[in-house]
Amino acid sequence: MEPTRQFLLNVIYKSDHIKQNTTFKEQLGMIQWIKKMSPDKLKSLVESNVVGQVNFATFDDLKEDTRGIEVRVPTPSPPVKRALSIGLSTATLVMPGGLIINAAAKYMLDSYNYKCELSCQKDESIKRELKGLCSNKCKVSSIAYVLAKIKGELGKCDATKNPRKCRKKLGTLVKNYTNKYAQAQARMSLTSRKAKMRGHM
Repeated sequence: MEPTRQFLLNVIYKSDHIKQNTTFKEQLGMIQWIKKMSPDKLKSLVESNVVGQVNFATFDDLKEDTRGIEVRVPTPSPPVKRALSIGLSTATLVMPGGLIINAAAKYMLDSYNYKCELSCQKDESIKRELKGLCSNKCKVSSIAYVLAKIKGELGKCDATKNPRKCRKKLGTLVKNYTNKYAQAQARMSLTSRKAKMRGHM
């Protein structure tokens, strides 16, 4: 990675000013934008700065240019919040259809994966060529996390007013996420093999 690009990434990782004045969403947007920035733009942003510092003009440029970047920060809808607060096993009986249950599981997945992906982006010890593998590992661990949560709720079905209905809905969800887990593991293994073949591991 070019020194100027690495410098700007370090500014975001280490600057107290940025940490105090931006959200995680904005910080991740900056990281993505810098990685896609042209060499000329990189040079113009750092040429007026002292190493280890960032002036307000540069900071404002970063915020301005990252406004158009989409960074998906999971936000649960009110029905999803309620399903999570009462537990999925109970929600299978008191909330209509299976859409809310699926959405609640998806929110848990996205929320866990977002935090993991953010760690991948910020971890300077991970080579650029291995960021994709880190992302794949996040997906696997996120699905495993959700599967464990759903199975835990499945074990509570006997205590509900309609255990059969509860087991049917959550059982379908377990099957779907088990398939997702197998697919994610296959993608991670493929990415790992490619990284080894290219000498990155």
